[in-house]
Amino acid sequence: MKKQLGNVISDIPSPVPSIESARCATPDEFLAHRTSFGNTTYAIKIYDESGVTDEIWHFSNDLQEAAAVGLRWHERNCALEQYAEEQEGKIVYGYRVRGNCDSGFMGDTLYQNWLWEAVGADINEVATPEIMTRVRIELFKFLSVHSTQFMLLDFSRPDGESVYLQVWADELEW
Repeated sequence: MKKQLGNVISDIPSPVPSIESARCATPDEFLAHRTSFGNTTYAIKIYDESGVTDEIWHFSNDLQEAAAVGLRWHERNCALEQYAEEQEGKIVYGYRVRGNCDSGFMGDTLYQNWLWEAVGADINEVATPEIMTRVRIELFKFLSVHSTQFMLLDFSRPDGESVYLQVWADELEW
């Protein structure tokens, strides 16, 4: 039988992002805005529940800020939490996303060893707020590839986003 203990460790809340945003209906508009914002490293576009976007892109050089925009946890009062439980006389750790932000997919991902290896922490040890914040960032990077909540373009990768921009341009020509 599990008995939850009172210890809950939460990630450090993201500050409310104050980044540059622009409506970009074409790759040329996107590139012009990105250039005007100093060729930022990250660009994020958020989708609504039905998968529709208003073509607003958010630009930032800070991954923490990009995560705050993409996950929108600051808007929804969400947090990543580790909680201690006693199970058969041993202390074990559970993980959850507090608030209405978890589709179930995130919760399952929090128990993956590769996530904790990327953070450089042990899933079976007590965490710190800094560790939980690093877990949130790694979760964001994972979701940027596997989620339909947002799209992240990361220009720190050489030619990593040129294919996306070309596909976008090609779709507009149809």
